[in-house]
Amino acid sequence: MTRLQEKTSRRRFLGDASRTVSIALIGPSLLGACKMENAATIAVKPDPFDEALKLMAEIAPLSNHGPMAAEALVELGHEDRVIEFAKLYNRYYASSYPVKTKEVTDSNWKDAIGERTRLADWVAFFEKQTNKGDWKKVVSLWVPRLAPGYSAAAAHGVIRTGHAIRSLERAETDVRLQELGQALGYWAAYFHKLPENNNKIEVQWPADGAIGTIPMIDQKRVSHTRSIMGKLEVVTEWEEFGSVINMLDLSPSPEKLISDLTETFAGAYIKHVTKDNCVSMIHSVTGTAMLRSIVPHVASDDAKDLIRYAWQTAAAIYSASGNETVNKVPPATDLKPADLVKRAVASNEVHAIKFTEACLREYELNRIPVFLIAIDDALGRLGSVG
Repeated sequence: MTRLQEKTSRRRFLGDASRTVSIALIGPSLLGACKMENAATIAVKPDPFDEALKLMAEIAPLSNHGPMAAEALVELGHEDRVIEFAKLYNRYYASSYPVKTKEVTDSNWKDAIGERTRLADWVAFFEKQTNKGDWKKVVSLWVPRLAPGYSAAAAHGVIRTGHAIRSLERAETDVRLQELGQALGYWAAYFHKLPENNNKIEVQWPADGAIGTIPMIDQKRVSHTRSIMGKLEVVTEWEEFGSVINMLDLSPSPEKLISDLTETFAGAYIKHVTKDNCVSMIHSVTGTAMLRSIVPHVASDDAKDLIRYAWQTAAAIYSASGNETVNKVPPATDLKPADLVKRAVASNEVHAIKFTEACLREYELNRIPVFLIAIDDALGRLGSVG
């Protein structure tokens, strides 16, 4: 199936799901609006997603899940909800943007990588880069440079980058370019490398086998923090984890690898999720699922490296989250995508929205119930906002 066919199939799938949602949650579709308006009117009409980005542009990146969730709402067929969502998000999560300290340039960027206090400097740098010309060239150059720090801010940097890329594939606007600059700047400032060594691995496994080889960190070592970033800091100091990056068999196609990774970590979520590690386990899925938006924009060798680091990050989150709890996997016989979309949209909860969209995207390509079961569980745990 071509990329265009995949996009068409995906939109048809999500459109079918969205159309069954109650009238209170669904406005006229963008396509329907286009049929009713002439081209001149459409050209001047403000784009709801762009307006939502403007509302959230001044929130500090570390606290700002809003643009990611808003983009996921668009993919779920609910562009009509994004402005309302952004206004609500501003009321609950607004935090001031950091100040600039020293300019990041093409010659000094290596000195600034991973410097969290340079966040505003990095964002300014990437906003200039994306405004210079072809944003795709910026992505193809910088994603490989940032890949070893895939775990930056618990993978939020890469997740936000993927959402920004996907929005630009729909339409290139100034505010979407700005969002890509913020996402890449976030990734660069919070760049964080997990331990890796060059020890030769005699046998490499597909994802569903490799997950069984991940060393599990003693939960007492991470019990002092509920922060995913804090737990990853502990893993960073754990030498035994260094061989994990070499355990995954990278011979399949990138598309197959992504499907295997998302299926494996969605399954791990179902089996081992608790009230304490729910959000952490969600990140092991969303952090790998977002590869689909980024991989097409990098060279083939760089894509495999990116997938290696995505695997490493998801494995670290899994190790730090713990697998002592083993849940009984419920059946998915009565779970319908349309109902899950309705619940996610109504929740206004950023992880619920992003996780639902990511899992349904994977479900469309890999029709196994694990994704629906994972969504259903997460929606039950995460609650709602507003």
